[in-house]
Amino acid sequence: MTSPTATLLIACPDRKGLVALLANFIASHNGNIIDADRHTDFTAGLFLSRLEWQLDGLDLTTTDG
Repeated sequence: MTSPTATLLIACPDRKGLVALLANFIASHNGNIIDADRHTDFTAGLFLSRLEWQLDGLDLTTTDG
């Protein structure tokens, strides 16, 4: 049986530390990243990312935040 996953798509202004911020947020809530891809469009100054993580054990609810 495959565990359920969540996928987050991000497009935002680029800045230092975004990858670490996102990974630390998921890890701090007991998430396990199973796939990640990122790209920086230097001309547009954009950071683009796709993160997928397992939901089993995740301690974040829709009311958090």
